[in-house]
Amino acid sequence: MDIRVIVDRDSVHAGDDGQRHWQEFPMQGHLTLGDLVEWLPYPRFVPTRSTWAVYQVLGAEHPSEGFPSGREAITTTAVAVIARESGELRYHLDPRTPLSTLAGETGRVLIFCRTCGNQDPDEAFAVTAAGGTPGQVRGELYRSMATLFWAAREGARLPDQRDRARAEQLGRQVDAMFKGGARARAGFRRYLQSDLNGRVTLPDYTDRPGPQQELDRTLHDLATWAQDSRIDIFTTAYHASWILREQGGRYQSALTLEGRTTAALNGDGRAWTKLAEHLDSLRGLEAQSELPELLDELTALITGRSADEIA
Repeated sequence: MDIRVIVDRDSVHAGDDGQRHWQEFPMQGHLTLGDLVEWLPYPRFVPTRSTWAVYQVLGAEHPSEGFPSGREAITTTAVAVIARESGELRYHLDPRTPLSTLAGETGRVLIFCRTCGNQDPDEAFAVTAAGGTPGQVRGELYRSMATLFWAAREGARLPDQRDRARAEQLGRQVDAMFKGGARARAGFRRYLQSDLNGRVTLPDYTDRPGPQQELDRTLHDLATWAQDSRIDIFTTAYHASWILREQGGRYQSALTLEGRTTAALNGDGRAWTKLAEHLDSLRGLEAQSELPELLDELTALITGRSADEIA
């Protein structure tokens, strides 16, 4: 008896959100959970620069519905942890369990892999064993960018041609901005100033209002910041955070940068001073990358804000 297996995973950076990750394939029912999980590590599915927590999702049509589900009928069960670099596996469930047992009457096994970033595999295993959420490496700026990438991808499936065109335009603008450079950031700012909030509408998830609300909030924030230099601070800080996280493995520094930037952009006057202090602490890191230039640009942008905002 063949079992239909569907696997999906978190994105590892905002640009990754525009890519399809999930795969569907048959496996023979007598094969085991261990056979499936051993297939997951790089180069086949999950990149092992991060630690990953593996979950079985029950009661859903697709694995991604499990995080977050928003529906009581959908449950998730921690299956295993994949250690960063080594790809070593530690199981919460018996790896000898046949896939036919996991599939039950549905004939399907849904697996979702959540990134734990640079979290120690033993710590990630202990947290997931206790039912907790593994440590994430995403800050507020990351979530905003990921929301835009996701909205562009989902909007491209809308039946109305004008709605699709707006979503595709959003996707092009965000993709260009993500690739970096002052010119791309200026283009993103012009796009936000010319496009009114609410022009991009997501497919109608009657039982999941969250994505549209998150998109509306993100577009509203960005449109507000686009009225002055705050949008340049947002985009520059995002790129600096990406370098810290993806090229330098400095996840805590990236989270601190994103947190202080978000607080400052949202009107916390004290956060400007804390942000400036954090930028000073990052001097000398990743000297061979774009980071020093981005830090200089951020410092200049912050200095350019009015004195009463920074005080």
